[in-house]
Amino acid sequence: MRCFIALALPEETIDYIRRICGDLSRLVKGNFVPEDNLHITLAFLGEIPLSDKDKVGDVVFDAVKRSRPCDVSLQKFILLNKGTVAALEIKKNDALSELRENVSGALSEAGFTIDLKPFRPHVTVARKISYELPYRDICKTLTIYNRPQTAKEVVFYCSTLRREGARYEPLSCFRLE
Repeated sequence: MRCFIALALPEETIDYIRRICGDLSRLVKGNFVPEDNLHITLAFLGEIPLSDKDKVGDVVFDAVKRSRPCDVSLQKFILLNKGTVAALEIKKNDALSELRENVSGALSEAGFTIDLKPFRPHVTVARKISYELPYRDICKTLTIYNRPQTAKEVVFYCSTLRREGARYEPLSCFRLE
């Protein structure tokens, strides 16, 4: 099973992303991410055996107990993966960085191999994109500002890749207190 751990977005943030994507869809063509799939990835595990599912859940539960809710604030429109992925960068803060470190550190200590590239919190909004305007003109067109909203839930997902896009199934949810 292909798995990852993510911070669930507050409903107000999802509403704001919906409005931004409405504007963005007039400038960018591509596969827009369904609202149910919007998240901030904290740790990507890749393929793990089904038998490790409970162990991952236990490790993440313990890591989340040591963490606190995080403010989520959209900062700017960014392009990733050589310009083929559209995303919204999240303003980094201590609580978010600490949560990522707690989760990824605990998983590593438990023997799981995770992607440890530098943390750049973002929400992917579209894949396989194409656009005619220069990046800076797209940025000028979009208004990216919202009040910080508090994210209070971490989700352990299983991802199934399909021709029409990935399907994310929540395996466990953990409250940040």
